[in-house]
Amino acid sequence: MAAELAKKELTLNGKVGSMAVFVPRDGEAGPVGADMSGAVKAVALNSRNELQKEAVRKRIREKVFAETISTVVLATDGKKERKGQGPNNPAAISGSIVITGVTPTARASASDAYSFDKGTKAFSLWELRWLDAPVDNYFLHNVFGASEGRPPSGESRPGKS
Repeated sequence: MAAELAKKELTLNGKVGSMAVFVPRDGEAGPVGADMSGAVKAVALNSRNELQKEAVRKRIREKVFAETISTVVLATDGKKERKGQGPNNPAAISGSIVITGVTPTARASASDAYSFDKGTKAFSLWELRWLDAPVDNYFLHNVFGASEGRPPSGESRPGKS
């Protein structure tokens, strides 16, 4: 889902902004009492400074508990480079999108490599691969509480310095 939303944003805007995708627990009622099953929500993550960044992280955690979210997935633009700046392909870009997801008991990350022609809006490469280790993402620190086995922001794990 996050990869498809990122692909759509890349097609429309020529770039991928950071976004969070929230997946509710099946059969759970939302804050208004409506059934939230299948109601996946995506929001853009924008912050200009550290204070706003912390507020966004806090809001993600509040949303998880207020709306009985079971999974949070973040998609962020990884490395990107422009290619083919000549007359044959002036708008070709390639890069990667990093996708990291968390549940109360698990974390996983993937990288999605792409090559995209902004002129024709066509992809010549779209390749998703799972990463061996989850990518640490500030916005996902303790989003489900301490049960994730990660320290809160700014703290280190016992025995680590």
